[in-house]
Amino acid sequence: MATVQIDTKRLLGMEEDRALRLIVAAGGIACVVMRDFFPLVKNTDFRMDRICVEIKKGLVVRAWCG
Repeated sequence: MATVQIDTKRLLGMEEDRALRLIVAAGGIACVVMRDFFPLVKNTDFRMDRICVEIKKGLVVRAWCG
């Protein structure tokens, strides 16, 4: 399993499509875990190559590795 080199703070405020493309381009797996306050299905295992994001009104409001 590889580690993704991406600054998650850079994703904040970014449009969802652009943020997910950036994560994939960096070699990571993008996972939307919440959209407009509705939780979505997510894995409970920890992976260094997965970037989890929360979306509100089409924008990334939170992003973390996991």
